[in-house]
Amino acid sequence: MAITSEHLAYEIDPVARTATVVYIGELTDNEVLGFYASLMAQYPDAPNYDFLLDMRYTDWRASPEMIVRLDQVFRRRPTDHLRRIAIVRKSLASTNMRQEQALHEGLNNRAIRYFVDMDLAQRWLRSPP
Repeated sequence: MAITSEHLAYEIDPVARTATVVYIGELTDNEVLGFYASLMAQYPDAPNYDFLLDMRYTDWRASPEMIVRLDQVFRRRPTDHLRRIAIVRKSLASTNMRQEQALHEGLNNRAIRYFVDMDLAQRWLRSPP
């Protein structure tokens, strides 16, 4: 797993077209935004990948404003088909309904599901769309 900061690590699987991102500890919006901008610069095809976001080790949540900013980073390299985002949290109770609604509205070219089990999230990403 490649480490980009003390709070973010990622792994790219070009064959499965999946990016796994691990969020750790206290994060700032700018740190997360910078991470994704850097990832897009390194892997221009990343918007066409499915994403597995392992957020079990952080309490950071994207605000609606942050989702708009992240969406702008991804839309610089538009995808031509629906991709999936699996978000793994320590508990689904930690999923803020406002955040979930903002994600669905802001990332309309993505199917988003929340999980508490990493294996279930990985199976969903490997299943046919």
